[in-house]
This record gives sequence, C-alpha cells and structure tokens, in this order.
Amino acid sequence: MEPITLTAIATTITTLLCSEAAKEIGKEALKDGAKSMGKTAYNQLKTLLTTIRSKFQTEGVEGILNRAQDNPTEEKHQTKLRDELEEQMSADKPFAEELKALIATLKTEPEIEQILLKGIRVKGDAQIGDIEQSSDRTEGSIKQEALVDVEVQGNLTIGSVKQKS
Repeated sequence: MEPITLTAIATTITTLLCSEAAKEIGKEALKDGAKSMGKTAYNQLKTLLTTIRSKFQTEGVEGILNRAQDNPTEEKHQTKLRDELEEQMSADKPFAEELKALIATLKTEPEIEQILLKGIRVKGDAQIGDIEQSSDRTEGSIKQEALVDVEVQGNLTIGSVKQKS
C-alpha cells in the first residue's frame, strides 16, 4: 500500500472510532447491539473496533484508543490515534489489509429498518386506516415490522397493512 492509502484508511477509521456509536460499543453500553444503528453496521463497526483493540493491546498502546474514544472531540487524541493506526499498518501489512477489508464492508449499503406502529398505547377505542410501507431498494438488508410493543385496553381497528420491499 502507498502511504497516502494508509493515511486515508487511518483517517477514516479515526473518524469512525471517535463517533458516539463506537464510544458506546467500546463501553458495551448497547446491550442489544443495535439501538441506534442497524445490526449489520453495528456488527461491522464492532469487528473493526475489536480488531484494532486487539492489535493495540498486543503492541501495548491500547490507551491511545481508549483516550480517543473517551474524548472523541479532542483533536489531540484523534491525531494520536490516526498516527498510531498509520504506524501499525505500515509495520504490519496483513493488519493493514484486514482493516482495509473491514472498511470496505462498512461502505456497503446499510441495513434499512422500517417499523410501523411502535410503542402505541390505546386506552378505549382507536381506528387506523390503511397503511402501506415499502422500499424500492434491491440490495442489502431490509427489516420491516408492524405493531411492535403495542398495548390495547379497548378496541383497536386497523385497516389493510401492506409491507413490500
């Protein structure tokens, strides 16, 4: 790999790992793994983070990653993380190739999640007309759900519900 490619990869990874989502993954705060992002993207980012954390632990520089994640908006931590990533990739070509492949998977289309009528609480009677949910996407993952976490104390009438992808 040319140095410019390593720099670009290190910059991309630093941006991803200093995001709030990565910070939450690092602290294992998202127990179900997908509260704020699709499961596919979450798992890809988690794999990237785990790979880097393992390499940094082996090299004795995990603190750089931790500080960057704990203080994601501080430029000095981002710079140190970016520089260390670039140094590790320059010294370890298989590691660089693995990170490059992981970044490529993150650039694929993310999972689409569509949920109709989530968290509805009905006391008494309620009527909902026809509902249609669709996606014209032809590739990637699409998850569609209807009537999720619904409580009814009375009558709920729903017209036609159509989901198509």
